[in-house]
Parts: sequence; C-alpha cells; structure tokens
Amino acid sequence: MISLAINSEKIPRLELFFALLLTFGISLVIAPIIFSKNLEMNESIVQKVNITGDLRYTSKKQLTDALGPLVESSILLTDLNLIRSRLEAISSIYKVSVRRRWPYRLDINLIEQIPIARWGDSQLINNQGDIFECPGNSSDWIHLPRLDGLRGDAVEVIAIYRKINEVLSQIDQKIVALRTGDLRQLEITLNGGAELFLNKENFLYGLRRFVSHISHLNVNDEDIERVDLRYVNGFALVFKEKVLNEENQNLHILQEIIANG
Repeated sequence: MISLAINSEKIPRLELFFALLLTFGISLVIAPIIFSKNLEMNESIVQKVNITGDLRYTSKKQLTDALGPLVESSILLTDLNLIRSRLEAISSIYKVSVRRRWPYRLDINLIEQIPIARWGDSQLINNQGDIFECPGNSSDWIHLPRLDGLRGDAVEVIAIYRKINEVLSQIDQKIVALRTGDLRQLEITLNGGAELFLNKENFLYGLRRFVSHISHLNVNDEDIERVDLRYVNGFALVFKEKVLNEENQNLHILQEIIANG
C-alpha cells in the first residue's frame, strides 16, 4: 500500500508552484496567438492572385469586379467558396478552382463556357446542355445554330442535336435551327434551306431513311423546301415553286419512296 503524505508547511509553496506553472502554460497559448495575429496582419495579406485559363470571352474588368472585395483580407480568412461562386456567376465562366499558396498568393484556374449553339433569342447552350447568358452582344453569336425548346428539356435537345448532325454529315448538311414542338415534333432547318419535320420518338429512323434515299434523287439541296419524315412507310418532299414549274423526271421515284418507304 502506497500512501502520500503532504507537509502542511509546504502547501503555500505548492500553490505558488502551480500558479507559476499555470501562468507559463497560458503564456505558451497566448504567444502563438499574438504571433499568428502579427503574421495575419502583415505577411499573410493576399498580395498576388494568379489566374490561369484560356480566356476568350471574359474581360479583365469582369474578373477585377468579382474578385476585388474578396482578396483584401488575410489569406487564412479568404473565403475560397465565395470566390468560386462569384466567378462562376460570370456568364462566360463554366468552372473555377481556387487554391491558397503560402504565404500570400491565391491560384485561380478558370474554364470558360464553350457554346455550341444559341438557345432562343439571347442565350447560349454548351455541349452538356447548360444554358447561360450571351457574353457581350447577342448578335456576336448569330453564326451559331439556334435551338428552341423548354428549358427543362435542354439536355435532351442538345443530345438530339448532336445525333441529327452526325447523320446529316453523310450528305454534307448541318442544322441551322432546331425546334421541339408541343406535340413531340421536331422542326429542323438545314444549311441548304430545307425544313425537316420528324417525330421526336423515332426521329433517327425517319432521318436515316431520308439520308439513304436522297442521294438517289437528282435534285439539289437548295431546291427542297420541306421534307415530312413523320410517315411510317416513307416521306414526302415539297419542292420550291421554281422547281415545280420545271419538268421533274424524279416524280416517279418520289412516288415509289412514299409508297414503299
């Protein structure tokens, strides 16, 4: 059995010892705080922002306006998530990554939106189906094809757009405009001026049938006004008026396509 005896005369000395020990411990805690505070107020202020990325549509002023108030504090207190969200709010920016680089630098990498088509009158859409506002003037993007549809269907519409363009490439045609109608219809304008009408559910079936037969017809793409591909066993062609007024030796071929598919 172990017993611990304490001399009452030494109690004040023990109290003094523990008091000194406690004071020393507190000083060890306070000193780093003071040092950290000095570091925060001096060396850790953000002194440099390094921005990388292939930027074609984003101006320096847009970046400065978004970042200015956010990088004036300590690098420790800088809110990286807020910086990221502010930059991604710029219409031309798709994705942002932000990193701290001690002791005083922020590294920011920007990935811009890559529009592949216009969406309606004043917006753009990327390959993932994300819709965003046009950077600059909307007239600057008039060269892109136009897609129209419900905003909630954007991902589906962009997938349809890619598939149709892939099939049309076999006859050197491209989509100028694509519209999804209210009755599950697709209305497409080609670069040659022809309009195609398809059922949304089986649009590839009708389109492939058209592409496979059109090469057998001795007609120019510019002479076709409309093509109705919504028939089950064939399709109907409507020529422009100037063509109808001329002798067309392919009418019997058209009739055979409509009858037999």
